[in-house]
Amino acid sequence: MKKIRAKLIGWDLDGTLADNFDDHYKAMCVIFEKFNAPFPSKEEYSGKMSHNLIDFYHQYDLPINESDIRQIFREFIEKFPLPQMFTGAKETLETIRSKNIEQALITMASEYRVTPFIKNFDIEKNFFAIHSEVRNKKDVITKIIYEKNIEPECFFYVGDTPADIEAANDAGATSIGFVGGFGSIEQIKKVSPKFIINNHFELLDILEL
Repeated sequence: MKKIRAKLIGWDLDGTLADNFDDHYKAMCVIFEKFNAPFPSKEEYSGKMSHNLIDFYHQYDLPINESDIRQIFREFIEKFPLPQMFTGAKETLETIRSKNIEQALITMASEYRVTPFIKNFDIEKNFFAIHSEVRNKKDVITKIIYEKNIEPECFFYVGDTPADIEAANDAGATSIGFVGGFGSIEQIKKVSPKFIINNHFELLDILEL
């Protein structure tokens, strides 16, 4: 396979670097239980979750606003220990950094979850920028491409959901679908990522380092 030169790599957090799908699913179930509503299956959750939190819950006619969602989620998720990193994720970040390729964290996750995670695993130094609570990943990716004055296809974005892949594709970036987080391989394939990886080391096989 011909390797590709990346000038900048963006990363999602939940389900891509952090192995935390089950924690998120349990938190979602708590929100549904508060409204005595049957909660969706894991497959439904992973397939329908988007970068707009409120849209997901409104699909099920739950009368809830985003601030309430985030409050309930925070109260529940803070009871859990910090999630683990996926095997090979930290090593991959460090290898890419050693090759002088800049990296950014672009995530929906709130700062109260992002900061403890990146400090616990000592990965903060790998990122030139950390964008948390992102509502529109396409806009953030597009802005970085513009500010760094790079060709869109030289920006790689690694994510685990269809929404991540669509955001990268819409920005003209090179989308990398990671299988093992929130989205299934079938869900990822439907939105046409440029590449699919099953573990983080496979990203190194794609890059010209």
